[in-house]
Amino acid sequence: MKTYIDTSLLVTYYCPESGSKAAESYLLNQKSLSISLLTKVEFSSALRKKALSKELGSEDAGMILDALGKDISEGYFKLLPVVLKDYREARQILSDYNNKAGLHTLDAIHLAIAKRENLILATADKQLAKAAELVDLQADYIKF
Repeated sequence: MKTYIDTSLLVTYYCPESGSKAAESYLLNQKSLSISLLTKVEFSSALRKKALSKELGSEDAGMILDALGKDISEGYFKLLPVVLKDYREARQILSDYNNKAGLHTLDAIHLAIAKRENLILATADKQLAKAAELVDLQADYIKF
């Protein structure tokens, strides 16, 4: 099945963390991987935070960002757009499920993109995985 990778899993895959091996193992066993333009923006922001907090050196953060760009250009990840329909769907998800799921706005957009593309959502975020179930979206929660 085709899989949509959220930012939490992508950051863990690329950055040296305790869950990196588990993230790598999961991703290498999937047939078709997708991320979105939103994922790229969040990924860049996460790397910047790691550099500012000294979890990563600035040079390392730049190399990791370049590695993601290379993986996208080589077809390892399919890069999906964020379209107007996704924003509308995210707004509906927040309206319908936010009291049950406690979703963040950008997470609702990730759910909407995965739903639109009929993809499994792969995440290291337990709350997002639970929210996916509420909107009838299959999710793989990768626990580290």
